[in-house]
Amino acid sequence: MCQLCALATIADRDRWPKPLEPLIADLKLLLTTAHKEATNLHVRQTLPSKPSAPTASLSTPSPPPPSASPAKSAPSPRSTVSTPQESPARGAALDAARNSLGATLTTVLTQLTLIDKQREEWWAAKKATRRRWAEEGAQRKLTALQVVNLKAADMIGDMRAKVGVFCRWNLGVDSE
Repeated sequence: MCQLCALATIADRDRWPKPLEPLIADLKLLLTTAHKEATNLHVRQTLPSKPSAPTASLSTPSPPPPSASPAKSAPSPRSTVSTPQESPARGAALDAARNSLGATLTTVLTQLTLIDKQREEWWAAKKATRRRWAEEGAQRKLTALQVVNLKAADMIGDMRAKVGVFCRWNLGVDSE
């Protein structure tokens, strides 16, 4: 499983608060887009730049100097293999794919920040409900609400970490 698929798995792992569900749906769409872009980048990086095979060139040895003794043999010809240089168009396409994926991952991080802010607002809005349940002694309801909040915060943190690892290892940049 790729690291971006792991993000979608984290998003599906537990229940989210109702106000966050539309944002999670948007996040899943962004993750699908990022996955397609990452696959495209990987394919571009692994394909050979030209379908032709490397060319072999023989270098001719220099003739022995006249003062060389006849017992010494002439050096054998060396075979060198030259690979075709990466074309500028291919390099530009790789850069464009890398930049597109980077922009999408930046949007994913922005979406995660928005989800976290919405979670905090949702939790603050539930303050009166939490207080009422605490006064009524409805510990099960209060605990269930706290579990949802804590799991949502953990999932957001896990997803941020996965995006950071993906950026560092696959794009060679820090996500912050």
